[in-house]
Amino acid sequence: MADQETVSLSEAVSATRKLDRIWALMHYHYAKTVMEELGSEKGERVVRKALYSFGYARGEAERKEMEKRGLQATPESLFSNATGDLPLIGRVQGSGWAKTPLEHPEKGYTMRIPTCQLAKTWLELDACEFGWMYCSVVDQAKVDGYCKNVQVDHLKNLCRGDEYCLQTYRVIEDEH
Repeated sequence: MADQETVSLSEAVSATRKLDRIWALMHYHYAKTVMEELGSEKGERVVRKALYSFGYARGEAERKEMEKRGLQATPESLFSNATGDLPLIGRVQGSGWAKTPLEHPEKGYTMRIPTCQLAKTWLELDACEFGWMYCSVVDQAKVDGYCKNVQVDHLKNLCRGDEYCLQTYRVIEDEH
C-alpha cells in the first residue's frame, strides 16, 4: 500500500475507524488523568474547557477555509463537509447517517447517527461519561466557531444508552 496512489474502500474505512478509536482512547486517557489529578469537579471543568477550545478551533478553521474559498459559513453549510474537516468514508458514507430538515427547513435539521466508532470505544471501556462529555461540549463548540447562531441539542446518544445518536441543530433567531 505504501507505493500505491489509491487504496481500496475497505482499507479507507478501516483506517478511518482505527483513527476514530485512537481519538476516543486519547480523550478517555487524558480526561481520566486530569480528573484523577485535579479531582472530579475541577478536573471536569478543565477537560470541558479544553474540549470547548478544541471544538471551537475546528469550527473556526472550517469557517476560515469556507471564506477563503469565497463561500459563506452558514447553518446549511455546517455539515456539507466542503472543507473536509472529517473523513466521510468510514464515518458518514455507508454508516446510515441521515440529515433531516426540521418542519421549517430554514430553522435547522436533525442528524441521526446510528453508528459511531468513538462511542463504540467508550462503551467498550465502560467510560460513557467521558464520551458524553466529549459530544456534549465539542459539538456545540464546533458550531460556535463556525457560525455562532445554531443551538445543538442532543436528544439521544449512544453513550447514554440510546440505540443511536440524534442531534438537533436549530437556528437561533437574532434578537436585534
